[in-house]
Amino acid sequence: MRRPETTSNPIFVILLVITLFVSSPIPCHGGETSFNFPSASLVRENIPRDVIAVMSNNNSNKQTSKHHINHIATHLDIRRYADANDIPLLSIPRGGDASKQQLRPVFQRKQQAATKQPKSLVVTQKSILVFTGGLLTTIGLWYHREVWTSLFNKDKLQQSAVTTLSKLNDLPKVSSYSAYILGMCLWEAAGLSTIPVETAAGMVFGWPDGFVLNATGKLLGASLAFWLGRSRILGPTMEQQFAQNSFLQSIQETTRRNPLRTAFLLKFGPLPETIKNFGSAFLKPIQWWMFVLATIVHGWTFSALWTYLGVDTAARLEDVDGLLPPDRKLQILLALALVNGIAVSPLTMIVLCYNPSAKNQDETKQSKKTTTTTKRRRKWA
Repeated sequence: MRRPETTSNPIFVILLVITLFVSSPIPCHGGETSFNFPSASLVRENIPRDVIAVMSNNNSNKQTSKHHINHIATHLDIRRYADANDIPLLSIPRGGDASKQQLRPVFQRKQQAATKQPKSLVVTQKSILVFTGGLLTTIGLWYHREVWTSLFNKDKLQQSAVTTLSKLNDLPKVSSYSAYILGMCLWEAAGLSTIPVETAAGMVFGWPDGFVLNATGKLLGASLAFWLGRSRILGPTMEQQFAQNSFLQSIQETTRRNPLRTAFLLKFGPLPETIKNFGSAFLKPIQWWMFVLATIVHGWTFSALWTYLGVDTAARLEDVDGLLPPDRKLQILLALALVNGIAVSPLTMIVLCYNPSAKNQDETKQSKKTTTTTKRRRKWA
């Protein structure tokens, strides 16, 4: 049987020539099309050989396009890319100079990953630092416990304040008054109770010097706390802390409607000084002048009460025979403080927590739900 003659197909020959041409090395003589092959050590780990990034840059109209192509040479001559640190870039300028860019080498990524410390090691170091700092703080507090425990005892605190202020009063007035104002400012900014200190100031400095010193120190301290709450020093930290406070979150809408009223309600509410000062800073609609005005109305009223109480206490300590009659001014101030504690403070909490907008939203949702249910019943009927 005669074998058929094989005729060469011209299309097959053309495809074979194109394949061989494409798989052959492309010279780089500074022309418009060039490959950039970096020379470095062998890297053969998980490199996508079949994809070459192509960048075309046009400096005239500032347009840049990025493409990915499958190069046939990668399937025929894979050894060609074995000695490359990264995937070569094909730079094709369209009106500008040839741009030569390279992808980040794989071995650099390996080195960066090796230099990073594991999370477990970082957590261990942090835990050691926290434990060491806590241990040293505990030891220091234990050795000086007589100093800081008096801060939580009203009688000891007042006795210590009277002793300290008596020594301070022996100095010139400019020095003693300036030192007391600075101390009261820091005391108020820290959120500590000022009642024993103000009473002691009334006993030592008298009226009206004690009242002026207390009022000035408290106003400066509250303003300092408000500024710290809005500044970059403690602002982010305080926002994170107060963002978890459900009470402050619940009065956000009330503050937007009437920030001045909210500033007054916070001051007259039964809240710690930290919430009053830093919480007002957390509520952004409250401006500085609103906070200062509320502090003057509330803070100076109680400064007058506690200062005058100290003045009356000092006078009665000197009256051994007990002939000093009751002071009418002190009785009026104490009556106002009693009314504030019984009626004003609870009412401020009710007003702060009352949110009519939320109630209206609930009523709107309920009405929409009822309307939808009625329409469905009519439709099925």
